Amino acid sequence: MTDAVGRKSQPTEETRPTGGLTLGEACETLGLPPSTFRQIIGEFEDLLDQADEDEGAVAMLSPAVMERLRSIVQWRNQGVPVQEIRARLQGAPVAAASAAELQDHERLLVEQLERMNRELQKSEERRVEDRDRMLTAMMRTQQEIQHLRYSLTLSSRKDRKKRGFFSRLFG
Repeated sequence: MTDAVGRKSQPTEETRPTGGLTLGEACETLGLPPSTFRQIIGEFEDLLDQADEDEGAVAMLSPAVMERLRSIVQWRNQGVPVQEIRARLQGAPVAAASAAELQDHERLLVEQLERMNRELQKSEERRVEDRDRMLTAMMRTQQEIQHLRYSLTLSSRKDRKKRGFFSRLFG
């Protein structure tokens, strides 16, 4: 229905099919802005099984179409590629193959994680060994410095005693 200005008015009880949602209601239900909703409809139009409507009638979406749209939105939010979504909508055998691929991918990820964990443990062991070596070297250096200080102090005392009291005073 259009009003005098040419805008579509809300469907009345007479023009509204039972069980369907208008495009605006569908956008609101799915939580999508109209532009995103139109993009999804355009991408998956051939898989949404919409019945042809009369030209004057308000476009309505059946519960089956809404269920498919919910699935599409959910998969998109999960990051599933468009081709994968199309395959899922067309039938289950592809989804079963995808499950096997996902298991292989998961196994590979677990193996990679285990390998990285082993490398991390080796790296930590090397770090601890390097730290221990550095501490040992520092302790040796500190002992050498103490020994040199003692030697210097001892030799200067001997020198002072050899020179005598008056030579130390008058230089």
